[in-house]
Amino acid sequence: MTDPDEGVASDGTIRTGARRDRVPGVFEDVLRDAVALVGEPGASLYLYGSVATGSARPGSSDVDLLSIDLPDAAVVGRRLSARYADRCRGVEVAAAASEELAGDTDAAYGLRVFLRHYCVHLTGPDPAAGLTAYPADGGPRSSPDSPARSRRCTGGSTESIPVTSGRPARARRRRSRRGRRGPLQQRDRALAG
Repeated sequence: MTDPDEGVASDGTIRTGARRDRVPGVFEDVLRDAVALVGEPGASLYLYGSVATGSARPGSSDVDLLSIDLPDAAVVGRRLSARYADRCRGVEVAAAASEELAGDTDAAYGLRVFLRHYCVHLTGPDPAAGLTAYPADGGPRSSPDSPARSRRCTGGSTESIPVTSGRPARARRRRSRRGRRGPLQQRDRALAG
């Protein structure tokens, strides 16, 4: 399902419809229980996808969650999926680690963009709160948090990394070619479902 509000804001940054006030009421119990099951100090939980944009269909949509530093993310997803089988097709909890946000890699950049624009913070520390809005062209030369990206693009190649569904397309292709299954691929799989 696509986000009807996804686009470019007047300042040239990414705009999406992911907001807490758009969550359909039928999914509130799922989110409340998800937050209660986190229980791990320092762990964070985010909502993304059709539930976050308000376009979810009860009974046929997944509830997509992204956890950061939650060791039992898969267990949380299984428990919630079993408990709320009458409201959603499943509860998918992708797992990431806070160190994956750091650095100048495409994966780190993509995760920061995804958290900042496509996710709704539910509980725990919020690393996305300190991130500025990212440019809609996805071009690294104008990234607000990566001076190294700026140098890399002006020092020869000025390739643009187009943003597609909240993640740099080049990073998505590179992960796929390597055959690695990381938290962003789990998220990609959940978005496709």
